Parts: sequence; structure tokens; C-alpha cells
Amino acid sequence: MDAIAALRKEYEPRLALGAVSDFSRALLGAAFDNLQNEGPLRFNNFSYALREFVRHMLKDAAPSDEVKACIWFKPDKNSKTGITRKHRAKYAIQGGLSDKFVEKKLGVDSGKTLKDLVAAHDTLSRYTHIEPGTFNVPLADTEKLAEECLQSAAAYVELILECRRSVRDAVADHVDQHLIDEVVANGIDELYEIATHGWVDGHWINDVSVDDISSDSVSLTVEGSMDFGLQYGSDGDVKRDIGFVTSASFPFDAKILVEMKAPLGKHASVERLKVDTDSFYQ
Repeated sequence: MDAIAALRKEYEPRLALGAVSDFSRALLGAAFDNLQNEGPLRFNNFSYALREFVRHMLKDAAPSDEVKACIWFKPDKNSKTGITRKHRAKYAIQGGLSDKFVEKKLGVDSGKTLKDLVAAHDTLSRYTHIEPGTFNVPLADTEKLAEECLQSAAAYVELILECRRSVRDAVADHVDQHLIDEVVANGIDELYEIATHGWVDGHWINDVSVDDISSDSVSLTVEGSMDFGLQYGSDGDVKRDIGFVTSASFPFDAKILVEMKAPLGKHASVERLKVDTDSFYQ
């Protein structure tokens, strides 16, 4: 495998984690296609496509209104909108979480990654303007520059995922109580479709994932299972042996919206709680 093919094998799947649409994934593939196509414009065409991939990635991940609503946002006087690429990249990593919380509580340091990403973007931009000094880039330089830019972009994508894992861990201790509060307050509608009476005996959380970090909230998806007691007939029917009580376990998924208030995770609401009782009918 040549060096260019090796770069594609290593970096394309890493960068694809940051693509949120089929278009972005196709654009990323086209960037690597350009890198593998020999010719005097090889690196120029690669630079243009990869730069646009990064631009779309930032645009999709960081809506302007959300960026401006963050407590850390300070307009850049040299930008027409006040928003820079660095602002958007920072929002994609931490949303509206404060710098202090991200650095001290989560242990995530985005400074170097943001600096390297901006530098990589500037390098790519330089080679999209074809001049004598940027035309027909030697293969050794192409491999070196491509790897530097790809590494910076991949580190940025991976830092987004790292921050989400850290946020997930920070709020995990509070998720149990929010689910309990929701069940106590509103019950489980699905139980009344399969039994006269039903109640929750316990629940187990298998996975918590961060769907989005906005300017003022964190959106979580929680998956797990719940143990239920199911009663058929009234209490009197059960006593007369014409009703009965049994138990069952069903998977559930929930959407929880966490407010960006300290301590993170304590202030939240369950937006949706769905219990899958399909197995009852099988």
C-alpha cells in the first residue's frame, strides 16, 4: 500500500464520524479521490475538497444563532457576522458549556486542537489558489501536508466525541432520578394496553448518549430495560383466583433535556419515555 492509500485508510473513517449528511460523506470521499489521482493539480484539488468538507462540517454543527447565544461568545470585529471558524469549531465541541467547566470539570482542553484546525484550514486555503509556488506540489510535500491537515481535522472530530463522553459521564448519576420522577409523575401508558394494572419494579440503564450540546441545554438518549408487575383483574378478582399477577421486563428508550445549570445534570426534564412492549404479543 502506498503512502497516499495509507492516509485514506487511516483518516477517512475517522473524519467520517464528523459528517452529518450523505453529502458530507460523499464530499469527504471525493477529497480522497482527488488525493489519489495523480497529476499537477492533485494537492490543489484535494485541498479545495477537504477545506469545503471542514466548512460544511462546521456550518452543520454550529448554527449562527446558537453560537451567538453562548456565554463564552465574543464577536470578532474582523468578521462580517462576528463569527469565525474558531467560534464554530468551539461550539461544535462544547456548545454553551463554559470554558471553566469544560477545562476543570470535564478535563477537556480544546485550545491546541482549535489552533491546529484553523492552521490546517489556512494551509488548505493557500493551495486552492493556484500560483507558480502552489502548482505541481512534489509527492513528498503532498504526503506531508496532507497528513498534517488530515491529522488536525481528525483530532477536532475526536475532541467533539471526547467532550460528549465527558458530558455523558458528568450527568450519568442524575439520570436514574429523572427517570424515577417521570414514572411517578406520569406512569407508563404502554402498561395499560396490556394489563388492568401495572407498576415499575425496577429499571436498568444500558446506555446514555449525548445527542446534542446546544447553547443552553444538553440532549440525551437513554436506553435500558424496566421490570414491571402486571395485574389482570381487580384486587378482588385476584383474591378470588379469577385474576392474577405476573411480571415482565421490556426495553425502553428516553429523551432527556438537561438544562445548562450547575450542577450539570440535576436540572432536567424527560421529554419522551417509550417502553417497547412488542415482545408481550409474541
